[in-house]
Amino acid sequence: MRLLKKFLYGFAYVVFFAAIGVGVYYLRSFDPAPSCFDNVLNQSETKVDCGPALPGETSLNGCVPCELKNLKAGVGTPNVFSLSGSISSVVAEISNPSRNYGASSIKYVFELTGRSGIRLRATGETVLYPAERKYLFVSGIDIDQRDVETATLTLGDAQWILKDALPPRLGLVVADVKLIDMKGVLTIEGAINNDSPARAALVTVIGLGFDASGKLIKASSTEVEDIGPFSKTPFKIFMPAENYARVQAQIAR
Repeated sequence: MRLLKKFLYGFAYVVFFAAIGVGVYYLRSFDPAPSCFDNVLNQSETKVDCGPALPGETSLNGCVPCELKNLKAGVGTPNVFSLSGSISSVVAEISNPSRNYGASSIKYVFELTGRSGIRLRATGETVLYPAERKYLFVSGIDIDQRDVETATLTLGDAQWILKDALPPRLGLVVADVKLIDMKGVLTIEGAINNDSPARAALVTVIGLGFDASGKLIKASSTEVEDIGPFSKTPFKIFMPAENYARVQAQIAR
């Protein structure tokens, strides 16, 4: 009888641990395979669900580089300025925090809401190069600046690519920028240097005026036509009367 009990206890012991082993095996077999979307740091990822560490490297697990995964363009607060009468302009700064990636295309939408409930939209598209800061500017909006209640800038999904794959920058550079006061008429004057063999048929130049604290207080623009290759073409932007501490000019791209 004792021998039979020992045999039964031993058999039950073996069956118990065998059942545990089989259960663990089946549980593991039903575990989801590691992926770039499981919110777990696994499969040699640099950080959770992203890797490799360096831009341009090919990831064995297929995850995107960590810098690219969380990359977003910075968006500043839009400013609305009066141009004349009931016509206004809107301007806002955007920036690219990455030195390795640029956006080959970003669509954007300015939306202005008036006190009467009117909504006006202005759309455009731009390129954003690595570490670039630039202003988006739209003029000729049919609303009085005093009637604007809210102004927003929304960026669409950026097409981020490595800097070497971006289209080359235009060979146009703004130079010799200065503020001119001719008996109370203020202008931002300068020149566009074209360092390329290509001719530019039409270029928009944005003029920006800042106060002593660095705040943007006015913006305007002008168009320059027929910029020849390897040339230097002057421009002049008329600015509203203000006490500007600093001005700058930027080519709209």
